[in-house]
Amino acid sequence: MKKLLILRHAKSDVTAEAHSDHERQINSRGIKNCIEIAELMRKNHLIPDLILSSTAKRAVETSEQIRVKINPEINISTTNRLYLAPPEKHVREIIKTNDEIKTLMIVGHNPAIEDLVGSLTGKNEKISTCTLTAFEIDIKKWKDFSIRTRVLKYKTFIPGKK
Repeated sequence: MKKLLILRHAKSDVTAEAHSDHERQINSRGIKNCIEIAELMRKNHLIPDLILSSTAKRAVETSEQIRVKINPEINISTTNRLYLAPPEKHVREIIKTNDEIKTLMIVGHNPAIEDLVGSLTGKNEKISTCTLTAFEIDIKKWKDFSIRTRVLKYKTFIPGKK
């Protein structure tokens, strides 16, 4: 069994300093939400062995905020292949994960995050910023992961909701 944690990046603003969508930073609400999600992750024993993040500034900052709050030793790996990418590209990145990683966290963007979560849950739900969906999945090796992987159980964590 493996655990897959799928997190949409924290809230960001379009500002004059951000010269492109890729450079948008998380805002104060985003930082607050990261603290809340990190606390929920700790309480629910959802500590990733690795964080795989989009290279977009808001996704990297979200990853860093979470890591600092739960375990500063967690490695963050970034890839531009998760930036505004379809779910199929997320799957391609997930299956490359070393099998020593028991719990993997993906930090990315909508609509791919909603589509990926929806594929695994069979439900079409809105995923707001800094929402985490945690899956226990029935695989021993990451290379066996697909959007049809059997989900043993899952739970969604939304900032501000207990």
